[in-house]
Amino acid sequence: MVRSEAVSTPTKKMKKSKSLEVRKSKCSKSKEKSSATNSSATGISKRKKKSNKKAAVVDDGCTGGLKLLKRHTVTMASLTKAQVLKDPLEVELDQHGDPLEANGSNLQSYTGVLARTKVPINIESWPKVGTLLKNTIWDTILESFDLEPSERKMVIKSAGSKWREFKSRLTCQYVLPYIDDPESLKFPPDDYRFITPDVWKDFVKSRLTPEFLEKHEKQRERRLQNQYNHRMSRKGYRGLKGELIKMGIPEEDIDRTLLWIKGHQGKNGEFRDEALMIVNERIEELREKQRNGEFTQEGAVDVLTAALKTPEHTGRVRGVGGYVACPNQYFSLPKRRKQSVTQSTRLSVRQIMFEEQKKMEERLKEKIAAEEREKIVAEEREKIVAEEKEKLTEEIREKILKEETEKIKAAQDAYCFSLILHIILSSAVFLS
Repeated sequence: MVRSEAVSTPTKKMKKSKSLEVRKSKCSKSKEKSSATNSSATGISKRKKKSNKKAAVVDDGCTGGLKLLKRHTVTMASLTKAQVLKDPLEVELDQHGDPLEANGSNLQSYTGVLARTKVPINIESWPKVGTLLKNTIWDTILESFDLEPSERKMVIKSAGSKWREFKSRLTCQYVLPYIDDPESLKFPPDDYRFITPDVWKDFVKSRLTPEFLEKHEKQRERRLQNQYNHRMSRKGYRGLKGELIKMGIPEEDIDRTLLWIKGHQGKNGEFRDEALMIVNERIEELREKQRNGEFTQEGAVDVLTAALKTPEHTGRVRGVGGYVACPNQYFSLPKRRKQSVTQSTRLSVRQIMFEEQKKMEERLKEKIAAEEREKIVAEEREKIVAEEKEKLTEEIREKILKEETEKIKAAQDAYCFSLILHIILSSAVFLS
Protein backbone atom coordinates (compact mmCIF):
# COMPACT_ATOMS: atom_id res chain seq x y z
CA MET A 1 0.00 0.00 0.00
CA VAL A 2 1.40 3.41 -0.94
CA ARG A 3 1.93 5.57 2.09
CA SER A 4 0.48 9.04 2.05
CA GLU A 5 3.16 11.38 3.32
CA ALA A 6 1.95 14.55 1.60
CA VAL A 7 2.02 17.64 3.79
CA SER A 8 -0.83 20.11 3.68
CA THR A 9 0.26 22.77 6.16
CA PRO A 10 1.92 25.92 4.77
CA THR A 11 5.01 25.58 7.01
CA LYS A 12 5.80 22.05 5.89
CA LYS A 13 5.15 22.99 2.27
CA MET A 14 7.91 25.59 2.48
CA LYS A 15 10.19 22.94 3.95
CA LYS A 16 9.46 20.70 1.00
CA SER A 17 10.22 23.45 -1.54
CA LYS A 18 13.45 24.35 0.25
CA SER A 19 14.45 20.70 0.32
CA LEU A 20 14.50 20.67 -3.51
CA GLU A 21 17.65 22.77 -3.61
CA VAL A 22 19.18 20.68 -0.83
CA ARG A 23 18.57 17.46 -2.78
CA LYS A 24 20.04 18.98 -5.96
CA SER A 25 23.14 20.14 -4.13
CA LYS A 26 23.51 16.71 -2.52
CA CYS A 27 23.33 15.06 -5.92
CA SER A 28 26.02 17.34 -7.38
CA LYS A 29 28.23 17.00 -4.30
CA SER A 30 27.95 13.23 -4.37
CA LYS A 31 29.02 13.21 -8.04
CA GLU A 32 32.05 15.42 -7.29
CA LYS A 33 32.93 13.20 -4.36
CA SER A 34 32.70 10.13 -6.59
CA SER A 35 35.11 11.53 -9.20
CA ALA A 36 37.56 12.59 -6.48
CA THR A 37 37.60 9.17 -4.87
CA ASN A 38 38.06 7.46 -8.25
CA SER A 39 41.13 9.63 -9.12
CA SER A 40 42.80 9.00 -5.76
CA ALA A 41 41.99 5.31 -5.51
CA THR A 42 45.60 4.17 -6.17
CA GLY A 43 47.62 3.48 -3.05
CA ILE A 44 44.61 3.11 -0.69
CA SER A 45 44.17 -0.03 1.35
CA LYS A 46 41.36 -2.51 0.66
CA ARG A 47 39.63 -1.54 3.89
CA LYS A 48 39.55 2.13 2.91
CA LYS A 49 38.33 1.23 -0.58
CA LYS A 50 35.32 -0.58 0.89
CA SER A 51 34.47 2.34 3.15
CA ASN A 52 34.82 4.80 0.26
CA LYS A 53 32.54 2.69 -1.91
CA LYS A 54 29.85 2.75 0.76
CA ALA A 55 30.21 6.49 1.31
CA ALA A 56 30.31 7.46 -2.37
CA VAL A 57 26.83 6.29 -3.39
CA VAL A 58 25.85 8.38 -6.41
CA ASP A 59 22.16 8.98 -7.15
CA ASP A 60 22.28 9.65 -10.89
CA GLY A 61 18.49 9.46 -11.28
CA CYS A 62 17.58 12.26 -8.87
CA THR A 63 14.79 14.27 -10.53
CA GLY A 64 14.78 17.18 -8.10
CA GLY A 65 11.07 16.64 -7.47
CA LEU A 66 9.15 15.75 -4.34
CA LYS A 67 10.10 12.63 -2.41
CA LEU A 68 7.34 11.64 -0.01
CA LEU A 69 7.68 7.86 0.22
CA LYS A 70 9.86 6.34 2.94
CA ARG A 71 10.56 3.29 0.78
CA HIS A 72 11.28 2.64 -2.88
CA THR A 73 8.49 2.08 -5.36
CA VAL A 74 7.45 -1.48 -6.22
CA THR A 75 9.24 -2.85 -9.31
CA MET A 76 8.51 -6.61 -9.01
CA ALA A 77 12.12 -7.54 -9.84
CA SER A 78 11.42 -11.20 -9.12
CA LEU A 79 9.03 -11.33 -12.05
CA THR A 80 11.62 -9.71 -14.28
CA LYS A 81 13.91 -12.62 -13.45
CA ALA A 82 11.08 -14.99 -14.30
CA GLN A 83 10.88 -13.36 -17.73
CA VAL A 84 14.58 -13.94 -18.28
CA LEU A 85 14.30 -17.56 -17.17
CA LYS A 86 11.18 -18.05 -19.27
CA ASP A 87 9.41 -19.68 -16.38
CA PRO A 88 5.83 -18.28 -16.40
CA LEU A 89 3.86 -18.48 -13.16
CA GLU A 90 0.54 -20.27 -13.11
CA VAL A 91 -2.46 -18.33 -11.82
CA GLU A 92 -5.62 -20.08 -10.68
CA LEU A 93 -8.97 -18.34 -10.96
CA ASP A 94 -12.11 -19.04 -8.95
CA GLN A 95 -15.54 -19.55 -10.47
CA HIS A 96 -16.06 -15.78 -10.70
CA GLY A 97 -12.75 -15.05 -12.43
CA ASP A 98 -10.96 -13.78 -9.34
CA PRO A 99 -7.21 -14.67 -9.16
CA LEU A 100 -6.38 -16.88 -6.20
CA GLU A 101 -3.33 -16.90 -3.96
CA ALA A 102 -0.41 -16.92 -4.08
CA ASN A 103 0.38 -15.83 -7.62
CA GLY A 104 -2.83 -13.80 -7.70
CA SER A 105 -1.19 -11.10 -5.57
CA ASN A 106 1.88 -11.09 -7.83
CA LEU A 107 -0.36 -10.69 -10.87
CA GLN A 108 -2.15 -7.77 -9.23
CA SER A 109 1.05 -6.01 -8.22
CA TYR A 110 2.81 -6.56 -11.55
CA THR A 111 -0.23 -5.31 -13.46
CA GLY A 112 -0.09 -2.12 -11.39
CA VAL A 113 3.64 -1.69 -12.08
CA LEU A 114 3.12 -2.03 -15.85
CA ALA A 115 0.11 0.30 -15.84
CA ARG A 116 2.13 2.99 -14.06
CA THR A 117 5.30 2.65 -16.11
CA LYS A 118 3.96 1.86 -19.60
CA VAL A 119 1.01 4.27 -19.87
CA PRO A 120 1.76 8.02 -19.69
CA ILE A 121 -0.26 9.91 -17.10
CA ASN A 122 -0.95 12.84 -19.42
CA ILE A 123 -3.50 10.76 -21.34
CA GLU A 124 -6.94 12.05 -20.40
CA SER A 125 -8.71 8.76 -19.63
CA TRP A 126 -8.27 4.99 -19.94
CA PRO A 127 -10.61 4.61 -22.96
CA LYS A 128 -8.30 6.98 -24.83
CA VAL A 129 -5.26 4.77 -24.19
CA GLY A 130 -4.20 3.20 -27.47
CA THR A 131 -4.55 -0.50 -28.25
CA LEU A 132 -0.79 -0.73 -28.76
CA LEU A 133 -0.09 0.22 -25.12
CA LYS A 134 -2.73 -2.20 -23.84
CA ASN A 135 -1.28 -4.99 -25.98
CA THR A 136 2.17 -4.17 -24.60
CA ILE A 137 0.88 -4.64 -21.05
CA TRP A 138 -0.80 -7.93 -21.97
CA ASP A 139 2.25 -9.28 -23.79
CA THR A 140 4.52 -8.35 -20.88
CA ILE A 141 2.15 -10.08 -18.45
CA LEU A 142 2.27 -13.24 -20.59
CA GLU A 143 6.06 -13.31 -20.31
CA SER A 144 5.72 -13.86 -16.53
CA PHE A 145 2.30 -15.50 -16.13
CA ASP A 146 0.61 -18.44 -17.80
CA LEU A 147 -2.81 -17.03 -18.72
CA GLU A 148 -5.49 -17.88 -21.25
CA PRO A 149 -6.43 -15.40 -24.02
CA SER A 150 -9.91 -15.14 -22.50
CA GLU A 151 -8.35 -13.58 -19.38
CA ARG A 152 -6.97 -10.58 -21.29
CA LYS A 153 -10.10 -8.52 -20.56
CA MET A 154 -9.69 -9.08 -16.82
CA VAL A 155 -6.02 -8.03 -16.89
CA ILE A 156 -6.60 -4.89 -19.01
CA LYS A 157 -9.51 -3.85 -16.83
CA SER A 158 -7.37 -4.27 -13.71
CA ALA A 159 -4.59 -2.24 -15.35
CA GLY A 160 -7.03 0.57 -16.11
CA SER A 161 -8.26 0.62 -12.53
CA LYS A 162 -4.73 0.77 -11.14
CA TRP A 163 -3.70 3.45 -13.64
CA ARG A 164 -6.60 5.65 -12.55
CA GLU A 165 -5.71 5.05 -8.89
CA PHE A 166 -2.11 6.08 -9.62
CA LYS A 167 -3.21 9.33 -11.27
CA SER A 168 -5.54 10.04 -8.36
CA ARG A 169 -2.71 9.43 -5.88
CA LEU A 170 -0.42 11.80 -7.76
CA THR A 171 -3.16 14.42 -7.87
CA CYS A 172 -4.07 14.24 -4.17
CA GLN A 173 -0.55 13.85 -2.77
CA TYR A 174 1.87 15.50 -5.20
CA VAL A 175 -0.15 18.26 -6.95
CA LEU A 176 -3.10 19.73 -5.06
CA PRO A 177 -1.32 20.18 -1.68
CA TYR A 178 1.34 22.27 -3.49
CA ILE A 179 -0.82 24.58 -5.59
CA ASP A 180 0.65 27.60 -3.78
CA ASP A 181 4.20 26.27 -4.14
CA PRO A 182 5.04 26.16 -7.89
CA GLU A 183 8.68 25.23 -7.22
CA SER A 184 7.58 21.87 -5.84
CA LEU A 185 5.66 21.14 -9.05
CA LYS A 186 8.46 21.93 -11.50
CA PHE A 187 9.98 18.47 -11.61
CA PRO A 188 8.49 14.95 -11.61
CA PRO A 189 8.30 13.26 -8.19
CA ASP A 190 11.58 11.65 -7.19
CA ASP A 191 9.50 8.70 -5.95
CA TYR A 192 8.44 7.91 -9.55
CA ARG A 193 11.49 8.58 -11.72
CA PHE A 194 9.97 6.92 -14.78
CA ILE A 195 7.75 10.01 -15.28
CA THR A 196 9.38 12.29 -17.84
CA PRO A 197 9.44 16.10 -17.32
CA ASP A 198 7.23 16.78 -20.36
CA VAL A 199 4.60 14.27 -19.26
CA TRP A 200 4.67 15.64 -15.70
CA LYS A 201 4.30 19.22 -16.96
CA ASP A 202 1.22 18.29 -19.02
CA PHE A 203 -0.24 16.32 -16.12
CA VAL A 204 0.17 19.17 -13.62
CA LYS A 205 -1.28 21.64 -16.10
CA SER A 206 -4.37 19.47 -16.60
CA ARG A 207 -4.83 19.13 -12.82
CA LEU A 208 -4.77 22.89 -12.18
CA THR A 209 -7.50 23.89 -14.62
CA PRO A 210 -10.74 25.34 -13.11
CA GLU A 211 -12.77 22.60 -14.81
CA PHE A 212 -10.77 19.80 -13.22
CA LEU A 213 -10.72 21.47 -9.78
CA GLU A 214 -14.50 21.83 -9.90
CA LYS A 215 -14.89 18.21 -10.95
CA HIS A 216 -12.48 17.09 -8.23
CA GLU A 217 -14.45 18.96 -5.56
CA LYS A 218 -17.74 17.41 -6.71
CA GLN A 219 -16.25 13.92 -6.60
CA ARG A 220 -14.76 14.61 -3.17
CA GLU A 221 -18.17 15.65 -1.83
CA ARG A 222 -19.71 12.60 -3.47
CA ARG A 223 -17.12 10.34 -1.83
CA LEU A 224 -17.92 11.83 1.57
CA GLN A 225 -21.48 10.54 1.21
CA ASN A 226 -20.28 6.95 1.38
CA GLN A 227 -21.52 5.56 4.69
CA TYR A 228 -19.82 2.18 4.53
CA ASN A 229 -16.03 2.49 4.41
CA HIS A 230 -14.18 -0.83 4.27
CA ARG A 231 -11.14 -1.63 6.44
CA MET A 232 -9.34 -4.18 4.27
CA SER A 233 -6.36 -2.05 3.28
CA ARG A 234 -4.65 -3.33 0.12
CA LYS A 235 -5.62 -6.98 0.29
CA GLY A 236 -9.20 -6.49 -0.93
CA TYR A 237 -11.92 -9.12 -0.82
CA ARG A 238 -9.68 -11.66 -2.56
CA GLY A 239 -7.03 -11.45 0.15
CA LEU A 240 -9.70 -11.41 2.85
CA LYS A 241 -11.21 -14.60 1.46
CA GLY A 242 -7.79 -16.26 1.61
CA GLU A 243 -7.41 -15.22 5.25
CA LEU A 244 -10.82 -16.65 6.16
CA ILE A 245 -9.93 -19.96 4.48
CA LYS A 246 -6.66 -20.09 6.43
CA MET A 247 -8.67 -19.49 9.62
CA GLY A 248 -10.53 -22.75 8.94
CA ILE A 249 -13.77 -21.43 7.46
CA PRO A 250 -14.94 -23.73 4.61
CA GLU A 251 -14.85 -22.00 1.23
CA GLU A 252 -18.47 -22.95 0.49
CA ASP A 253 -19.55 -21.03 3.64
CA ILE A 254 -17.85 -17.83 2.51
CA ASP A 255 -20.40 -15.80 0.57
CA ARG A 256 -20.28 -12.14 -0.35
CA THR A 257 -22.37 -11.18 2.69
CA LEU A 258 -19.78 -12.63 5.06
CA LEU A 259 -16.95 -10.98 3.09
CA TRP A 260 -18.74 -7.63 3.20
CA ILE A 261 -19.19 -7.83 6.98
CA LYS A 262 -15.60 -8.94 7.65
CA GLY A 263 -14.29 -6.28 5.25
CA HIS A 264 -15.99 -3.53 7.27
CA GLN A 265 -15.03 -4.81 10.71
CA GLY A 266 -11.96 -3.86 12.69
CA LYS A 267 -9.32 -6.31 13.89
CA ASN A 268 -11.35 -7.06 17.01
CA GLY A 269 -14.63 -7.46 15.10
CA GLU A 270 -15.97 -4.01 16.00
CA PHE A 271 -17.80 -1.60 13.70
CA ARG A 272 -16.59 1.99 13.58
CA ASP A 273 -19.85 3.61 12.43
CA GLU A 274 -23.42 3.33 13.67
CA ALA A 275 -24.64 2.88 10.07
CA LEU A 276 -22.58 -0.31 9.80
CA MET A 277 -24.05 -1.61 13.06
CA ILE A 278 -27.57 -1.06 11.69
CA VAL A 279 -26.75 -2.93 8.45
CA ASN A 280 -25.19 -5.78 10.45
CA GLU A 281 -28.38 -6.07 12.53
CA ARG A 282 -30.47 -6.20 9.34
CA ILE A 283 -28.18 -8.91 7.94
CA GLU A 284 -28.59 -11.01 11.10
CA GLU A 285 -32.38 -10.62 10.96
CA LEU A 286 -32.51 -11.59 7.27
CA ARG A 287 -30.23 -14.58 7.86
CA GLU A 288 -32.55 -15.77 10.60
CA LYS A 289 -35.53 -15.35 8.27
CA GLN A 290 -33.62 -17.22 5.56
CA ARG A 291 -32.97 -20.13 7.92
CA ASN A 292 -36.67 -20.18 8.86
CA GLY A 293 -37.76 -20.06 5.22
CA GLU A 294 -39.26 -16.56 5.52
CA PHE A 295 -36.72 -15.02 3.10
CA THR A 296 -35.47 -16.43 -0.19
CA GLN A 297 -33.04 -14.98 -2.70
CA GLU A 298 -34.66 -13.68 -5.87
CA GLY A 299 -32.23 -13.01 -8.69
CA ALA A 300 -29.69 -10.42 -7.55
CA VAL A 301 -31.50 -9.74 -4.29
CA ASP A 302 -29.77 -11.74 -1.59
CA VAL A 303 -29.26 -10.98 2.10
CA LEU A 304 -26.67 -8.27 1.45
CA THR A 305 -28.70 -6.38 -1.16
CA ALA A 306 -31.81 -6.54 0.99
CA ALA A 307 -29.91 -5.33 4.07
CA LEU A 308 -28.32 -2.40 2.21
CA LYS A 309 -31.69 -1.51 0.60
CA THR A 310 -30.00 -0.40 -2.61
CA PRO A 311 -29.87 -2.31 -5.92
CA GLU A 312 -26.67 -3.74 -7.35
CA HIS A 313 -24.80 -1.56 -9.82
CA THR A 314 -24.87 -2.87 -13.38
CA GLY A 315 -21.06 -2.74 -13.62
CA ARG A 316 -19.92 -4.28 -10.33
CA VAL A 317 -20.92 -6.61 -7.52
CA ARG A 318 -20.46 -5.59 -3.89
CA GLY A 319 -18.51 -7.83 -1.57
CA VAL A 320 -16.58 -9.82 -4.19
CA GLY A 321 -13.84 -7.52 -5.51
CA GLY A 322 -13.16 -5.64 -8.70
CA TYR A 323 -12.65 -8.67 -10.94
CA VAL A 324 -16.37 -9.48 -10.95
CA ALA A 325 -18.03 -6.81 -13.05
CA CYS A 326 -21.10 -8.60 -14.38
CA PRO A 327 -23.99 -9.14 -11.94
CA ASN A 328 -25.82 -11.31 -14.48
CA GLN A 329 -22.89 -13.69 -14.56
CA TYR A 330 -22.32 -13.67 -10.79
CA PHE A 331 -25.98 -14.30 -9.94
CA SER A 332 -26.37 -16.80 -12.82
CA LEU A 333 -29.08 -14.78 -14.52
CA PRO A 334 -29.93 -15.63 -18.16
CA LYS A 335 -28.70 -13.28 -20.87
CA ARG A 336 -32.20 -12.65 -22.18
CA ARG A 337 -32.91 -10.83 -18.91
CA LYS A 338 -30.36 -8.09 -19.38
CA GLN A 339 -32.28 -5.70 -17.18
CA SER A 340 -33.30 -8.34 -14.67
CA VAL A 341 -30.59 -7.35 -12.19
CA THR A 342 -31.80 -3.78 -11.86
CA GLN A 343 -35.47 -4.52 -12.26
CA SER A 344 -35.66 -7.50 -9.92
CA THR A 345 -33.49 -5.73 -7.38
CA ARG A 346 -35.60 -2.60 -7.44
CA LEU A 347 -38.83 -4.61 -7.14
CA SER A 348 -37.49 -6.69 -4.27
CA VAL A 349 -36.06 -3.68 -2.50
CA ARG A 350 -39.38 -1.92 -3.01
CA GLN A 351 -41.13 -4.93 -1.48
CA ILE A 352 -38.74 -4.90 1.47
CA MET A 353 -39.28 -1.18 1.95
CA PHE A 354 -43.06 -1.77 1.78
CA GLU A 355 -42.74 -4.39 4.51
CA GLU A 356 -40.61 -2.01 6.57
CA GLN A 357 -43.22 0.71 6.08
CA LYS A 358 -45.90 -1.73 7.15
CA LYS A 359 -43.94 -2.52 10.31
CA MET A 360 -43.52 1.18 10.99
CA GLU A 361 -47.25 1.71 10.57
CA GLU A 362 -47.96 -1.13 13.00
CA ARG A 363 -45.50 0.35 15.48
CA LEU A 364 -47.17 3.74 15.00
CA LYS A 365 -50.60 2.22 15.59
CA GLU A 366 -49.36 0.54 18.75
CA LYS A 367 -47.85 3.82 19.87
CA ILE A 368 -51.11 5.67 19.18
CA ALA A 369 -53.08 2.95 21.00
CA ALA A 370 -50.69 3.20 23.95
CA GLU A 371 -51.11 6.99 23.98
CA GLU A 372 -54.90 6.58 23.84
CA ARG A 373 -54.77 4.14 26.73
CA GLU A 374 -52.66 6.54 28.72
CA LYS A 375 -55.08 9.35 27.86
CA ILE A 376 -58.09 7.28 29.00
CA VAL A 377 -56.28 6.28 32.19
CA ALA A 378 -55.42 9.92 32.84
CA GLU A 379 -59.04 10.97 32.27
CA GLU A 380 -60.29 8.23 34.58
CA ARG A 381 -57.75 9.27 37.15
CA GLU A 382 -58.88 12.89 36.91
CA LYS A 383 -62.51 11.78 37.15
CA ILE A 384 -61.83 9.73 40.27
CA VAL A 385 -59.92 12.61 41.80
CA ALA A 386 -62.80 14.96 40.99
CA GLU A 387 -65.33 12.56 42.53
CA GLU A 388 -63.19 12.11 45.62
CA LYS A 389 -62.84 15.85 45.85
CA GLU A 390 -66.58 16.35 45.48
CA LYS A 391 -67.28 13.64 48.04
CA LEU A 392 -64.84 15.22 50.44
CA THR A 393 -66.44 18.61 49.84
CA GLU A 394 -69.87 17.13 50.52
CA GLU A 395 -68.67 15.57 53.76
CA ILE A 396 -67.14 18.87 54.83
CA ARG A 397 -70.33 20.67 53.91
CA GLU A 398 -72.43 18.17 55.94
CA LYS A 399 -70.07 18.49 58.85
CA ILE A 400 -70.25 22.26 58.76
CA LEU A 401 -74.06 22.11 58.46
CA LYS A 402 -74.24 19.72 61.39
CA GLU A 403 -72.05 21.99 63.48
CA GLU A 404 -74.15 25.01 62.55
CA THR A 405 -77.36 23.11 63.36
CA GLU A 406 -75.97 22.12 66.73
CA LYS A 407 -74.97 25.69 67.39
CA ILE A 408 -78.44 26.95 66.45
CA LYS A 409 -80.08 24.28 68.61
CA ALA A 410 -77.85 25.16 71.54
CA ALA A 411 -78.69 28.82 71.10
CA GLN A 412 -82.41 28.01 70.98
CA ASP A 413 -82.13 25.89 74.15
CA ALA A 414 -80.29 28.66 75.89
CA TYR A 415 -82.92 31.18 74.82
CA CYS A 416 -85.78 28.95 76.04
CA PHE A 417 -84.02 28.34 79.32
CA SER A 418 -83.47 32.05 79.84
CA LEU A 419 -87.11 32.77 78.93
CA ILE A 420 -88.42 30.16 81.38
CA LEU A 421 -86.15 31.53 84.06
CA HIS A 422 -87.42 35.03 83.39
CA ILE A 423 -91.04 33.86 83.66
CA ILE A 424 -90.38 32.09 86.94
CA LEU A 425 -88.69 35.12 88.39
CA SER A 426 -91.50 37.34 87.19
CA SER A 427 -94.12 35.04 88.77
CA ALA A 428 -92.26 34.99 92.08
CA VAL A 429 -92.15 38.73 92.17
CA PHE A 430 -95.82 38.97 91.38
CA LEU A 431 -96.84 36.51 94.09
CA SER A 432 -94.79 38.24 96.64
